[in-house]
Amino acid sequence: MPHIYAKTEEGGFYGFGYAQAQSHGNLLLRMYGESRARAAEYWGEKYESQDKWLVANDVPARSAQWFRQQTPQMQKNLEAFAAGVNAYAAAHPDRIAPEVKLVLPLRGVDIIAHASG
Repeated sequence: MPHIYAKTEEGGFYGFGYAQAQSHGNLLLRMYGESRARAAEYWGEKYESQDKWLVANDVPARSAQWFRQQTPQMQKNLEAFAAGVNAYAAAHPDRIAPEVKLVLPLRGVDIIAHASG
């Protein structure tokens, strides 16, 4: 059970991203890659219909819009979460599967994309 200590809200999001990557890094990166509607590009044609559905339903465009609609603080928090995941992956490259490393680096919009897909 990870414990996260931070002096700021943004720091808490960073720590949570780092802890999530430590516990579920490969799964997180696969989910964020899929939510970009680029899974077929990353991992093959078996993801093509999923990517087409996401694009047809405007998930990538809607995700970018929803990210822009967040408050400046929430945008910073989402970027901090993504930075925490990225930092874990950089510090522990041996714990991230090669096939999901190509999703890195994550950005705050990736976090929103997963929620909107």
